[in-house]
Amino acid sequence: INMYEDHPARKVHDVFAKLMYGDQPAGWSVAGKKEIIKKLTREVFIRYRAARYVASGTIVVVAGGFDPGRIKKDAERIFDFPPKKNLFRKPITKELQKKPALKLVYKKSDQTHLVMGVRAFPVADPRRHALSVLSGVLGGGMSSRLFYRIREKMGAAYYINAGEELSLDHGFLSIAAGANHEKFEAVVSAILEECNRLEQEIVGAKELQKVKEIDSFRGGSVEPIGEIFEIPRSSWPVPDEYFILLSQKFGYTEALKKINADFDKDIILRGNYEDLIREYDEKLAQISKKLGYKFA
Repeated sequence: INMYEDHPARKVHDVFAKLMYGDQPAGWSVAGKKEIIKKLTREVFIRYRAARYVASGTIVVVAGGFDPGRIKKDAERIFDFPPKKNLFRKPITKELQKKPALKLVYKKSDQTHLVMGVRAFPVADPRRHALSVLSGVLGGGMSSRLFYRIREKMGAAYYINAGEELSLDHGFLSIAAGANHEKFEAVVSAILEECNRLEQEIVGAKELQKVKEIDSFRGGSVEPIGEIFEIPRSSWPVPDEYFILLSQKFGYTEALKKINADFDKDIILRGNYEDLIREYDEKLAQISKKLGYKFA
C-alpha cells in the first residue's frame, strides 16, 4: 500500500474513482486501508470464502484433450461446495453525481498528474465497441490525437492516454496525463479542445480504420505495442500502425523479425522514434518498396 501511495501516476486513478463513486465498492481502493488490513484475522478470511466461493457462483473451464465424462466426475468431486441459500450479491453501484466535480491532492512531486473523465455504461452495453474506438482516437496510442498534440507538438506531458473502464453495472471514459507543473494548464486546455473537436467533427475514414486495427490487435489496451511485447522503448522506433500493417502480411512473429532486420539496414534509425512518427508516410513508402508490398 505504501508503494502505491508513493506512485502518483497510479494513485491519481484511485482519487478519480473515489471522486466518481464515493464510499461504495466502485470508489474504494483495491488495496484497501492499512488500519482495516491490520485487523483482519484467519476467521474473517474463512467467513469470506464460505460466503462467496459457492457452487452457484463457480464456473469450471477445461481446455485441451480430455475425457468429458471423467472431467465431469472429477469436477463434481473436487468442487463439491455445500449448497448456499443466500448467495452473496454484489451491491448495485449508485450513480449520485449531479454536477461537475473536482478533487485536488497535494504531494511533493516533479509532475502534476491528472485524470479527467465522464460516466459511460456497463460492460455489456452494445455501445462499448464504439466507445473503445472513440478512446483510441483520443489517446489510444502513440499516433492518437492527444499523444500527437500534447507530447509531440507541445512537448508538455510525460505521458498521455485515454481509455474506458467498464464493469458489470457502471463504467467511465477517462483521460490521464502527467505534465510539467508549468505546462499543466496548457495540457488541460488542449485535452478539452480535443474532446470538443471530437464532438463537433466527424472522424475521417482513414483515421477511424487505423484506430480500429490497432484497437483490435491490442484487445483494448492503451499501451503502445512495443510495451505489450515488453520491448525497450529505445528499441521500438516504429509507430503502432506500421506494425499492424506489417503483421497483417507476415504474422506477428515475422513482423518483429523484419523490423529488427530493418534496424540493421538503417531503413529505420534505432531510437529515432519521434522523427519516424512525423515522417510516417515517407518511411512507410520506403519500407513498402523494399518489401514489394503496398500497404493500404
